Amino acid sequence: QASTKGKSEMEVWLVHPPPRRAIKARPLESVDALKRRAELVVGYVLGSTDLALAESGGGKLDGRLALEEAGVAGGCEIRLVLKVPWSLWEEGSHQKAAMVVATDLLRCSPGCNEDGVWAGMKFSEDGSMVSWDLSEKLLESLPDSFGSIRCTGHLSLHSNHLGTLPDSFTALQVGGDLFLEYTHLSALPESFGRLRVGGTLGLGYNALSTLPAGIGGLE
Repeated sequence: QASTKGKSEMEVWLVHPPPRRAIKARPLESVDALKRRAELVVGYVLGSTDLALAESGGGKLDGRLALEEAGVAGGCEIRLVLKVPWSLWEEGSHQKAAMVVATDLLRCSPGCNEDGVWAGMKFSEDGSMVSWDLSEKLLESLPDSFGSIRCTGHLSLHSNHLGTLPDSFTALQVGGDLFLEYTHLSALPESFGRLRVGGTLGLGYNALSTLPAGIGGLE
């Protein structure tokens, strides 16, 4: 890690979300100032991100500190920690919310089909999510934020190697069909019956030996 002493400008690296990008910074500027620049480099500002050192194990940096006080030095790798405010879906900001969920997906499945994850999103003219095709995208797990999704049409996850679903998955609201076939599921969350699916729920071709007691109450 390079020292900042005596330097008026330095270069740090934004490593998440990918790809890796260089950002110019000054040792005495605030963490918040660098965070705003990182958000602009990525291309969106949600007001719901934190900044962390890539090797810190998830601890966010205090936005009020100067970079050198926070331990950010030239050559450091930093990352945006993206949080999904569930209210974004409720207030209709579906594109912003989906962007964060997609970034979380890429983090959980680094070997997935990244282009396909982004290309599978469909939105209506008013900005609401119509559908998301995530089938055959080499997904290995789903982030907790996935349960925040609200879509009026279909949501497809079939033919991925998921194995399990996060507990938050049961908060999904899908107006059309939900496809979970060929996802190597061996168990479902106990609260699976709380799911709101307007069309068909596809669970075939998995390794499910039992179903949760409340699954009959699916809407």
